[in-house]
Amino acid sequence: MEKNDFRVLIKHYFLRGKSPMETKEKLVKYYGENSPSTRMIYKWFSEFRCGRTDTKDAARPGRPIEVTTPEMIEKINQIVMNDKSVKVRQIAQKVGISSDRVHNILHEHLQFQRINGNWEPC
Repeated sequence: MEKNDFRVLIKHYFLRGKSPMETKEKLVKYYGENSPSTRMIYKWFSEFRCGRTDTKDAARPGRPIEVTTPEMIEKINQIVMNDKSVKVRQIAQKVGISSDRVHNILHEHLQFQRINGNWEPC
């Protein structure tokens, strides 16, 4: 059973007026060790008490996990082709990713190396 399915059950017991401990007992009875922890049940009861109605994960802010996309690689390639003396930090600022990721893309994906202050293909 998935996390969201358990959350729906927790919400069901919450709406029926059950306590978190009663909910835990019911879930353990039917789902055994696969049921959520007591702490998680208390967390979701608290969320529902505060007015939360949905059971899905909330959206999280921030960058996507993977920034090494073909589009990003091409964008970095174009920047380097226009100015072979550009610095990694400058590229990172232009494209909005970390210097480490830019460095990785330059060396691993585009096969560039720094020679006499300029980016050259290997």
